[in-house]
Amino acid sequence: MAIEGIEPKSHRAVRRMFGLTLIKTCKIEKDFARILTREKEDREIGDYEIHIEIERDTAQMRVAEADKFVKRMEEYILNFPTKPK
Repeated sequence: MAIEGIEPKSHRAVRRMFGLTLIKTCKIEKDFARILTREKEDREIGDYEIHIEIERDTAQMRVAEADKFVKRMEEYILNFPTKPK
């Protein structure tokens, strides 16, 4: 979000601004908003649940999604239009 000149102060604000700034403007595909939401939900479950079991298939899918998300964000950053000096 910083590359867009936005510095959200909370996780909730990051998700909201991600949607408004990147998804609604079609700079990033909608699938990445869903990945961000699922990863956040999983993180919260991990933070607050005492006994949680995650199936191997689910864990592998989340890792693959996280990798896809990181690669897409790297691509976005590398191709971000810079202002001439």
